[in-house]
Amino acid sequence: RSTNLTDAASALALTADRTRLAVATANGQVQLFDANTGAAQQTLAGHTGPIHSLAFSGDAARLVSVGTDKVAAIWNATDGGLLELMPSDSSLAGADFGLTNDAVWTATTSGSIQLRPMRFAFSLPGMTQAVTKIAYRPDGQMVLTASLDGSVRGFNPANGQQAFAANHGSPVQTLAISADGQRLASGGDDKIVKFWNAANGGQLAPTALPAVATAIRSVAFSADSVHLFVATAGSPEVTMYDAASGAVEQRFAGREAAVARVLAVGGDRQLLLTWSLDNRVQRDEVLADRQLAGHSQPVTSLATVPRPKDQPDAARRILSGSSDGTLREWDLNTGQATRQLNHGAPITDVAVSGDGQRFASTSANNTAKLWNAANNQQLAEMRGDLRALAEVARITRDKTAATAKQQATNTALAEAEKNLPVRTDAAKKAADALAAANQEVTAKQAALKTVADGKAAAEKLAIEAAAVAQKAALAKAGADEQVAQATLAKNTATETLSKAQSAVQADPNNAGLAQAVTRAQAAVTAADEKLKTMTADQAAKMKAATDASAAAADAASKAVAMNKPFLDANTALQTAETAQNAAAQVAAIADRELAEATALVPSLKAEVTALDQRLAKLETELTAAQQAAQAAEQPLRAVAFSPDSRQLATGGDMGVVHTWDAETGKAVASCVGHVGPIVSLAFRDADTILTGSSDKSAGMWNLNPGWMLERTIGSIDDPATLINRVPALAFSPDGKLLATGGGEPSRTGELKVWNVADGKAVMSVPEAHTDAIFGVCFSPDSTRVASGGADKYVRMFDIATGEQLRTFEGHTNHVLGVNWR
Repeated sequence: RSTNLTDAASALALTADRTRLAVATANGQVQLFDANTGAAQQTLAGHTGPIHSLAFSGDAARLVSVGTDKVAAIWNATDGGLLELMPSDSSLAGADFGLTNDAVWTATTSGSIQLRPMRFAFSLPGMTQAVTKIAYRPDGQMVLTASLDGSVRGFNPANGQQAFAANHGSPVQTLAISADGQRLASGGDDKIVKFWNAANGGQLAPTALPAVATAIRSVAFSADSVHLFVATAGSPEVTMYDAASGAVEQRFAGREAAVARVLAVGGDRQLLLTWSLDNRVQRDEVLADRQLAGHSQPVTSLATVPRPKDQPDAARRILSGSSDGTLREWDLNTGQATRQLNHGAPITDVAVSGDGQRFASTSANNTAKLWNAANNQQLAEMRGDLRALAEVARITRDKTAATAKQQATNTALAEAEKNLPVRTDAAKKAADALAAANQEVTAKQAALKTVADGKAAAEKLAIEAAAVAQKAALAKAGADEQVAQATLAKNTATETLSKAQSAVQADPNNAGLAQAVTRAQAAVTAADEKLKTMTADQAAKMKAATDASAAAADAASKAVAMNKPFLDANTALQTAETAQNAAAQVAAIADRELAEATALVPSLKAEVTALDQRLAKLETELTAAQQAAQAAEQPLRAVAFSPDSRQLATGGDMGVVHTWDAETGKAVASCVGHVGPIVSLAFRDADTILTGSSDKSAGMWNLNPGWMLERTIGSIDDPATLINRVPALAFSPDGKLLATGGGEPSRTGELKVWNVADGKAVMSVPEAHTDAIFGVCFSPDSTRVASGGADKYVRMFDIATGEQLRTFEGHTNHVLGVNWR
């Protein structure tokens, strides 16, 4: 068979087992073939001239070649690797292995033969591309290599066995091992420095160093193994990192050309030596004094803690904030953390008050926290936008008030609906009772009339009988008088007769006397007849008078007997009328209560509907306000205390500066103007804040600006607008209305409500009180206003109508203030 060569053959060699063939060519190369198949296996290139001698070792593991370049080259016959070059001062005629493959016999053209032991002990396998760096571990127990194939490997120097192989991931240009032999650092074309365990090749943290812009060219650990120096391609600057955390500690500049190599030197001072591509070596001093270790994530901010005024020699202290969510106070003399506070999320900035009594921290979790430096207790958590939070609080108050009113109104409606049938039944019963009372009065009136008619008739009969009896008595008296006169006349006539008879007896012959006796006898007879007639008439009239008197007495008795039935009937009527009046009053009250109950139900239903609508509206507003407040909760990036330690300012992604009370954490004010995140802020003085923003602007904010008069309502010469002094003012919760209270002392209390936007009156009650008003307040929903005055009353008014809704009485002196709860 035949095999093509790269040039004319100049030497041949065959292994002892005749399985492999080596052929040297005039172009300085050696080609290895399978002797059985003729297949090409390796091409060995390294000589600078033609080769004229080849020889395999006895075990066929190595091959020696000799060329006109006065060099004997020993090769690994298995993988084709060059193991060693043995130069000679004279031209070599040939070379061969001794009894072992670790020594070579060389023969020169001048006639000398020499046995030369190989310096090469063994090759370190595995690298597929050029080795860029090789180093011994300080204890001599490991050989470390870096290669363009991206590998970092460790080998046992006693036997060449690979201890580990780590993959950097890109061509490795440099390698360094720490002085304590614990850590490896590899730098590659991927712009990354990686750390490895020098014992087993395990990757260590940090996995990558920040802010590396180009491929890594040289790395070196400091003499104390704490720092790592890194030089990158094309850069005249060297960066020093904390080898444990990867944090940038110091940058070394001032060179004119790119740095090619870095070297750290220890001693009393840590020094850095650099060799630049302009062939200059420069020395720099490491300024980092002490590493304060403890944070597990990058440190994001630092602040100086002032010494107590009474301890001017106290240890220097600083406060640090970290992405690990903690802020820590450090004693700079010892490097030890003296306290640790947990913010609970990555910290973006920290600040210390001028008196050292307060710490503050901000975080990417949208919060700022205020800490008591005396006891490490959190005083407040601050978040969101003051305006949005105030709006949420206002709507929440309104909703709470509306909910309470809705519950009360629903309760009142249920009670009213429950009460309506009761009132209806009560009104019906009252009407029935009144009708019964009316019927009773009618009956009693009829009974009284009957008795009264009987009584009147009896009294009439008694009067008539009395008149008859009186007339009969008068007639009897007249008859008695006539009988008395007749008796007197008879007695007179009898006496005259007696005297005449005596005279006649004395003078019987006296005719005149005889005639006188005759006349006297006739007169006596006539008088006696008249007396008899009068006596008979008297007896008749006496009987008539007696009968009339008896009849009158009987009639009077009957009339008197009618008094009791009359009085009883009259009393019964009065009782019935009293009951009727009471029933009428009860019916009137029942009717009024029924009318009120009937009107109350639809009124309460309408109020419930209105409250439901208001609550729905408030719920919508609250949701929107909460969403706005939530949206306003954005990462905070900067915090600072005012020089007087009374205020705290924060800024962040929202672009708004917020100030807070440094004692309580309560929101004070908002400064709006930036259109991008605020990344830094500082107090110039207690009233001025300076800010820097990613919107490419810096801001200066006056926290105590002067007031500008916007509007005047009324004047001293205009009583039509405001009648007199105004002791009371109040803004509505939504800030749209202004209430004023005043009036003429001891005469009127004037209450007015104004539109803040234009100063126009929207409600005016000139005589809301009978004396001057001293206090006013709006309801939470801004629909009502309450006032208190010198008349000792508190009154409530509807703003839309000006109608007085309620009066509260009970104060014994001036009401100086009112508030809505």
